[in-house]
Amino acid sequence: MWQDYCILYDIQFDKNATAEFINSIKTAKFYNSKVNSNSIFHDSLFIKVDNGNAIWFKSENGYRFSRQDGLTTYTIELDTVINILKYNECAD
Repeated sequence: MWQDYCILYDIQFDKNATAEFINSIKTAKFYNSKVNSNSIFHDSLFIKVDNGNAIWFKSENGYRFSRQDGLTTYTIELDTVINILKYNECAD
């Protein structure tokens, strides 16, 4: 079966906006500082808050977010080298 929809955004940040966003990631309830880019990605790393499981973690080039909500998957990648945020929302 094909995807129902997929929304993709690439957003260019300046250095100040990137720094502010990093601070908000580090204080987010879904931030898991114990995960690194070499970690095996599995369900136990996700943080459960309210009705959802999600995770923010440090990646090789910045930070990454992942959340599954039913058949919809959300991912965000913040590349702190080139200051670009990539948002991806897809539903099956």
